[in-house]
Amino acid sequence: MSSIVAVQGQQGFVISTDSIVFKYTTDKDGKVDGKVKGTTRKLFQLHEDILAVGLGNWNSYFPVFNRVAAMKLPKETLLEEVRNQCVKNTDAHVYVFHREPQGVVMDVVENQSIRLATSGAVRYPESMLNSLFLTMYESEHALKIRMSGMLGIAALVNAYNAFALSLCSDIASPFDTILFTRDGIFNFSGGVTKLPVGDFV
Repeated sequence: MSSIVAVQGQQGFVISTDSIVFKYTTDKDGKVDGKVKGTTRKLFQLHEDILAVGLGNWNSYFPVFNRVAAMKLPKETLLEEVRNQCVKNTDAHVYVFHREPQGVVMDVVENQSIRLATSGAVRYPESMLNSLFLTMYESEHALKIRMSGMLGIAALVNAYNAFALSLCSDIASPFDTILFTRDGIFNFSGGVTKLPVGDFV
């Protein structure tokens, strides 16, 4: 599994992922033959007000994102469709961010269930990295940095990503880190891929 950090701020979320993807291949009998490391962006814009992130098997989540984006549905219908399709058709961890009148909201789809309006996620390949991040994020110095706003939070997340990279071979740079706010998307490093990108078999 690759990594995601999503931290809620006053204007929206700071969202960061590494660039690695695990693409599972199967042999002629349908058995998993291994995993192939490749690199790709994992932040996808499905609609002006909807962003989706997938972690896990690329073949599981990407076709769902692309197919739903190609439907060109109104926002509320598209949002319901992506959550429902991900519950039915993916074994990945999926995070869906959407702008609402009250601000930016994050829904999580994993283990065939949906959790609406969650406050954040820290998911590195190893639980130790999650614990270290939470300890660092709540430290006295980090609290001072976070007071500077979403740019401070983004800087803190990127600094920790660099540290995590040195501890875990299952994640890889570069990291895409964006600010998904009620006013727009601001690229801190990297960016997002707008879908749909075409028809894939």
